[in-house]
Amino acid sequence: MTADSSMTMKQEGGTRLQGVNKKSEPGKPLVTVITVVFNGVATLGNTIRCVTGQTYDNVEYIIIDGASTDGTLDIIKRHEHAIDYWLSEPDCGIYDAFNKAISRACGEYYLVVGCDDELFEDAIKQVVDTRLRQADVDFVVASMWLGDRLRKGMRPSMGWLGAHAMVNGHSVGMLIRTKVHDQLGLYSTRYALCADGLFIKKLFSSGLRGVESDVVMGRFATGGASNSSLARGLCEGFLIQLETEKHKLLQVLIFIVRLIKNFFRL
Repeated sequence: MTADSSMTMKQEGGTRLQGVNKKSEPGKPLVTVITVVFNGVATLGNTIRCVTGQTYDNVEYIIIDGASTDGTLDIIKRHEHAIDYWLSEPDCGIYDAFNKAISRACGEYYLVVGCDDELFEDAIKQVVDTRLRQADVDFVVASMWLGDRLRKGMRPSMGWLGAHAMVNGHSVGMLIRTKVHDQLGLYSTRYALCADGLFIKKLFSSGLRGVESDVVMGRFATGGASNSSLARGLCEGFLIQLETEKHKLLQVLIFIVRLIKNFFRL
């Protein structure tokens, strides 16, 4: 591939490039919503409508597309007037795309919303009103629907079972102060499916202040990459546990139990 042809694969747009720049105001923090997508034509339009229909009036929306080939880019361009910044180019996976978005985010906090997730229209406003306006908070773990189960609460002591046992969900369920990445670094690209789990474990062990919220923010889609590649997800989760937990033998035993439990799904 020539340099000229690789340059033509990058496209970007959004209201920011037209001179519209948002920022936090006293008592009204700017919240950046991040959606990363690759070939999400079937669901992205609904996600965009969920985000742009938020009742909170200080939201920035960033979409990072991995050079989709199915019409996803047409949907993004159709809604460009409501998207602050979008970028479409080849990437090195989900977490590379997250890192691109974070490096471009202007919000004091950010929220990840997958291209097939649902965000309820009052979600951001309720969390800001109840948790962010008056308190110095580094992250919020909110409530969310996971399939047909309503998940609530924050469980810091459950890290021995993995990040999924500590929070209700990374996508839809967490607002994170953007500057925490200055201390913790960006998402690791060593793990293609579970790097958010590694980041969450680092976040909980960092001493940064997190609070939980009973606000039900939305619904997490259960058909994402980590669910469709179960074997790899289990292996990555195991490696992250070995990296972050002291009792290695316990983690080996837990991994074996999970392999047995999911044997017919692998």
